[in-house]
Amino acid sequence: MITSLEYHITNHCNLNCAGCSHFSPLCEPWNESFDEFKADWDKVYEKGLKIGRIRILGGEPLLNPELGRMVEYVRSLFPFSDINVVTNGILLGKRKDELLPIFLRNNISLTTSMYPGLNLNYGELLKGFPKVEVYDKAGFWNISLHTGRAFDENRSFYNCFSGSVAKCNFLKDGRIYACCIVPNLPHFINYFSELKETELGKVNVEECGISIEDHSVEEIEAFLNKPNSMCSFCNVSRARVAQPWKQTNYDIKEWIEE
Repeated sequence: MITSLEYHITNHCNLNCAGCSHFSPLCEPWNESFDEFKADWDKVYEKGLKIGRIRILGGEPLLNPELGRMVEYVRSLFPFSDINVVTNGILLGKRKDELLPIFLRNNISLTTSMYPGLNLNYGELLKGFPKVEVYDKAGFWNISLHTGRAFDENRSFYNCFSGSVAKCNFLKDGRIYACCIVPNLPHFINYFSELKETELGKVNVEECGISIEDHSVEEIEAFLNKPNSMCSFCNVSRARVAQPWKQTNYDIKEWIEE
């Protein structure tokens, strides 16, 4: 059983939070196509993986016009999983008439956060949705990376909320990763080109994930329960300290603590 599996249907965002662990403020606009989405989830289904919670996010998933079609499809494959869409809520008013019947018909849960300054009527926006989680976004969990291998992999992994405690596994291009940072790292490296010559910039991202097609269910589950080489770059003790929420200044120090 994989407790949780996250998936991007868009990389960019309309809010641009400082220190975003998905590096969304640094991404070019991109939306996953339905065919790409289907191909990835078909692999998960055909492998026979059991998923407790499927989280559809980004970026801001409501920026993808095919969101409704995607959640309907993944529900057809995983009738007993909790399927959850994570949104900042900004576009929910515009898309509610379209999405609400789909969410009701497919028992899709919705997670949003009350970001400061948005002045959204959350009570009205969320009214009618079958299952809702709302968080106060007065603070956020930052990430604290180093450009070199500064930490013990085992200690980092087993003290990591994302990778070891909450098990926020991430699906991308037929591979599963222990957390969202690794598969989205290329966006960070491409934006801050000075990182390309550092150890962090030379991380082999694919080696930090596991191919669904090439491994058994048991091998995949075992892989996700042990550290990978990316763990040695992450100061998880600082990453677990809540920071006041703010929008990004596109400063590398929002992600790199050195």
